[in-house]
Amino acid sequence: MGMSPAVFAARVERLEALERASPSAYRAYAIGWALFGYGAIGVTALLSLAVLAILVTIAVVKPNAATVKLALFVGLPAGWLVWNVIKALHVRFDAPDGLRLSRSDAPELWNEIDRVREAVGAPALHGIILTGQLNAAMAQTPRVGALGWYRNDLILGLPLLRSLGEDEARAVVAHEFGHLAGLHGRLSAWIYRIRLAWARMHAQSEQRSDGPKLLRWFLAWYAPRLAAATFVLARGHERAADRAAVAVTGPDALARALARVEVLARAADQSFWRNLDRSALRQQPLPVSCLSPMQAVLDAPPEARRWLREALTVRTGYTDTHPCLDERLRDSNAGIAGPLRGANLPPRPGRSAARAWLAQQESKLANSLDAAWREAVARRWQSRVADGAQMMQQRDRLLSVAQPTVQQRWELAQVIQQLDGDAAAQPQLEQIIAADRTHAAAAYQLGRILLDAEDARGEILLRHTMRIDPAARIPVAVVMSAWHERHGRQAEALDWEVQAYDRSQEEQAARTERAAMPDRRRLREPKLDLAELANLRSAVESENDVGEAHVVAVEAKHLSERRWLVVAIRTRVPWWKPRGEETDTRLAQAISSRIGVDGDVTVVVRSGKTAGIAKAVAKRAGEPFYRRN
Repeated sequence: MGMSPAVFAARVERLEALERASPSAYRAYAIGWALFGYGAIGVTALLSLAVLAILVTIAVVKPNAATVKLALFVGLPAGWLVWNVIKALHVRFDAPDGLRLSRSDAPELWNEIDRVREAVGAPALHGIILTGQLNAAMAQTPRVGALGWYRNDLILGLPLLRSLGEDEARAVVAHEFGHLAGLHGRLSAWIYRIRLAWARMHAQSEQRSDGPKLLRWFLAWYAPRLAAATFVLARGHERAADRAAVAVTGPDALARALARVEVLARAADQSFWRNLDRSALRQQPLPVSCLSPMQAVLDAPPEARRWLREALTVRTGYTDTHPCLDERLRDSNAGIAGPLRGANLPPRPGRSAARAWLAQQESKLANSLDAAWREAVARRWQSRVADGAQMMQQRDRLLSVAQPTVQQRWELAQVIQQLDGDAAAQPQLEQIIAADRTHAAAAYQLGRILLDAEDARGEILLRHTMRIDPAARIPVAVVMSAWHERHGRQAEALDWEVQAYDRSQEEQAARTERAAMPDRRRLREPKLDLAELANLRSAVESENDVGEAHVVAVEAKHLSERRWLVVAIRTRVPWWKPRGEETDTRLAQAISSRIGVDGDVTVVVRSGKTAGIAKAVAKRAGEPFYRRN
C-alpha cells in the first residue's frame, strides 16, 4: 500500500523529466491526481447515500420484515461508511501555539509585514503569532477540513527575529508569503495545500484503528502517490517562494538568511536544547528565562563553520521538497554566495529585526513567552530533576565498583550519556566493545557518536551492529542515511532509506502475522534452555486456574530469525462452572505479561475460539512443560 523510497524517487525522476519536456502535460497529471482523491471518496459517499436512501424508501413504502432487515443489514453499513468518509475529510488542524499579536500589540511589526505581503502580492493575513522557537512559517488552517477556506497566520519565532538582520528577516517573511501566492500562481498554492491536507488525513487514519479498512487502505495507497505526483510542483513552489524573497529584498539578503538559519538550527538543537535538558538532570532549578540563554548560544554558534560546511555538502534529494542550500544559493545569483560556500558566515548586519520591528514591546513579549514556557515545562522539569537524582545515585554506585561487569559498564555508559553527553560516555562504550564485540547496543551507540564526530570508524561499527542484531537495522539505517546525506552521497543515503523502509515493512508483516493464530502446519519443537523453561513455568504456575501448559515454536514467514513461541493453557476449572471467554482472555494476557523470554510469545487457552489451535499445540508438543499437581 505504501511506497518504497526508491520507488518514490524513481517516480519523481520520471515526473521531473515530464515537466521539463511538457510542463502543461505534467500539470495536467498533477491536477488529475489531486482531483482523483476527492472524486474517489466523493463517489463512494454518494453511492453509499444512494443505497441508504433507496433502502429507507423501500422500507417506508413497503414495510415488512424483509425490507426492514434489508434496510438494517445493508443500510447501516452504508451509513457508517458515509459517516467515516465525512470524518476523514474533516481533518483536524490545530491552531498554532504562541502569542497572537494584534496591531496594537506590535504596530511596527504589522506595518512591516503588510509591506512585505503587498510587495509579494499575497492574499490577506489574518494573524501574527509570536513563539519562543527558532522558526518562521505560514500556517494555513482550513475552517472546513480538507475542503479548505483557509485562515492565514504568520508564525515568527522571537529567537529568529533576534538573530537576523532586518533585510534577512524580511527575506524569510517574503519566502513564507510566497507560499500563499507569490510568483508561482494559485494552482501551485492550491496543490501545495492539497498535499498537506491529504498527508494529514493519512497520518490521522494511521493513528486510529476504527473506521472501514477499505477507507484506511485507500488513504495509505493514495497519499504517497499524490505526494509523488505533486512533488515537482511542490519543489517548484519552494523555488518560486525564494524568487519572491529575492524580488523583495535582493539576492544577498536571502542568501545570508538561508545560510544563517541552517547554522542557527543546528546551534539551537545541539548546543542549547540538549544542554537545557541535562541541566534539569543535574538538579539545577528551572531557569527564569529560556530565551536569554538560547540567544547567547545563537549569537555565537560554537561550530558555525563546520555546520555551514556540512549544510553546503548536502545534495537535493526526494525526502524534502526544499532544494539543498547550495542549489538555493546558486539559484539566487547572490554575490555573497562565494564567501558563504567557503563556510564564512558574515556577522549579522545592522540591528536585529526584533529590535527594529518590536521596538519597546520586545522585552515585554519575551517575558510573556518565558512565563508561558515555564508554565508548560514546570511539571516535566521536576520529573527530569527526579530522574537525574536517581541517575546520579546509580552513577556513583557503579563508579565505586572496582571491577565492573560488561552489564554494569553498559548501565554506567547510559547514565553518563544522559547526564554529561555523548563524549563523556564514549570511553565506557569503547571498554564495553573491547570486552564484548557482540554487545549490539553499545556498538550502535558508539558508532553513532563516532559518526556525529565525523569519525568514519562509526560506519564499521554500525554495520557490525546489524550483523549481530538484525533488529537494529532501522535505527542503524536512519543514522547511516543521515551520515551519507551530510556528505553529499545521495545514492548511498537513498539506499539506506530503502533498507529502513524494507525492514519496517517486514516488521509490520511480522506483527500482523503474530497477531493472528499461527498455521498449524508450521508448528515446530521449541529450542529452550533450562532458564527459559523455568521462566515459562514461573509465569503459568502463579495462576491457580492453570492445569497444564504446552509450548511450541512457529516457523514464521516474516522475521524468521526472531523466535515465535505459542503457549497453550489448559484450565482446571470444573466443566459445570460457568466461565466466559473474557475470563480466559484475561488469563492469557496475565500470563503473557509475565513471560520474559527472547522473541514473541502468543498465549492461547484451550476453550472458545482458541480451543482448536491450543489442541494442535498440545498434540505437537507432546509432554507439557508444566502440570499442576
